[in-house]
Amino acid sequence: MSNWCDACERAEEGDVCAVCGADLTPDVAGPVPWRWRFFIVATVIYLGYRLYQLIAWLAH
Repeated sequence: MSNWCDACERAEEGDVCAVCGADLTPDVAGPVPWRWRFFIVATVIYLGYRLYQLIAWLAH
């Protein structure tokens, strides 16, 4: 299992980051991939739009 350096935003194998020299702690979950962030944002936008459509439909 690799450790995650928050300063460099990269995975490292040792207990010290090779780039910045920071002490690293094991990160079980790891960072959230950009694809999941995009999926969550797109889902929130879609559901917000559908809520707007529902409110507009009920107002008629």
